[in-house]
Amino acid sequence: MTENKEKYISDECGRIDEFLAKKTSSSRSQIKKAIVSGQVYLNEKLVKKAGMMIKPNDIIEVVYKEVIKEITKGDFSSAPYDLLYEDEDLMVINKHRGIVVHPSAGHSDDTLVNFLCANYDELKNFNSSDPTRPGIVHRIDKDTSGALIIAKNIKVLAQLQEMVKNHEVKREYLCIVKGRPIYSKFMVDANIGKSGSDRKNMAVVPYDQGKSAITHFQVVKAYKTSSLLKCRLETGRTHQIRVHLSSFNYPIIGDQTYGKSTDINEFSKGQLLHAYKISFKHPTSNKEMVIYAPIDDYFKESLKKLALK
Repeated sequence: MTENKEKYISDECGRIDEFLAKKTSSSRSQIKKAIVSGQVYLNEKLVKKAGMMIKPNDIIEVVYKEVIKEITKGDFSSAPYDLLYEDEDLMVINKHRGIVVHPSAGHSDDTLVNFLCANYDELKNFNSSDPTRPGIVHRIDKDTSGALIIAKNIKVLAQLQEMVKNHEVKREYLCIVKGRPIYSKFMVDANIGKSGSDRKNMAVVPYDQGKSAITHFQVVKAYKTSSLLKCRLETGRTHQIRVHLSSFNYPIIGDQTYGKSTDINEFSKGQLLHAYKISFKHPTSNKEMVIYAPIDDYFKESLKKLALK
């Protein structure tokens, strides 16, 4: 049994379930279940009611308890990624589409972390505060492919996570969207927060809500009904590229959540979004690293198909 904690400091007055629904990816009903099962603490005291009131600077902790199966290779017949770079401190991989990065509800033994821990002793024995994310510097969605950095020790992990926080790790993507943007280069500066209609999803929200989110876009090629774009993240919010594009009527083709107006049945293997380039200064050698991740066959074939439409 593992026990992972997430700590939040309140910046407002209100109900504890409403506060946690804003801060996490859980709905209020899920928060209520967590409270009933004894997983939520307020200033180190167990919370018993979802309607308990909080005030600024209160400390709220959510304790996640889950049984993690013995880490094995699961059903992987081969690595769920292509290795792009590796040394004694870190590696950069090209994650395959359809692969979840770390264990979570419904994915206890079929993730990237499972495979890494089964094949790298330094990751299996990683002394991390979160045993489900050993070496994970940053993540990308299950149905997004592309470049990821994996740290091999705690020191390098902390350095790289701080670099990500300070925007010193540059991540660039390719995507195929429905429509043809008016401008060849454009920037979207729009806050992102929880969707009012579905708390599991994200949405563009007013500037006094959510978190600042900035994405830079460039049209690489425009077709009759779709376009190939380059995307550069200035911030790193959940689903940022997908939400920004969908909100401005250029949804990513194949996106089952934010691109339902696209041909999701024809492009059923996930959103056509790929992290093709990652740049950072190596935390140990100080060498400037620029690494490219080739697009997969699904992206290639989709691009050919859309070019003919």
